[in-house]
Amino acid sequence: MGAILARVAQNPDCCIKYQPLIKKSVFESGRNTFVSSRQPLGSQPMSLEINDLSLEQLEAQKASYEKRIAELRQQERDAALLTVRELVAKHKFTAKEISQTSSGAQPTDAVEAKYRNPETGETWSGRGRAPAWLEGAANKAQFQIAASS
Repeated sequence: MGAILARVAQNPDCCIKYQPLIKKSVFESGRNTFVSSRQPLGSQPMSLEINDLSLEQLEAQKASYEKRIAELRQQERDAALLTVRELVAKHKFTAKEISQTSSGAQPTDAVEAKYRNPETGETWSGRGRAPAWLEGAANKAQFQIAASS
């Protein structure tokens, strides 16, 4: 393998078939090396030794990457919002239609409370598991809220 690398280092255009071996050897060499995938086949890969960079250099690169990521996210978000607005206008959707769940089910209205704990003011609608303050009560009728018409 060393002979192949030496031969390619002297003449990068010698053998295109060795290009995958070169890239593989760079990643398996035990060093953190990045190889640019934008190099034309047959040319020597450009590499950046991450271990040779200072903390300041790494932080500058990180800040640069984070800035670019934020820019791309904003571009994608803007494009998606434009698409949504165009679809809403084209199909004349209403806000109610847009806010519906994907199953088409309408959101249920809150159920009125049927029981109230006089000590804490907690209420229970009578649906689901009964709260502990009502479950232990001998007479549940004393916690019932008078029905309003």
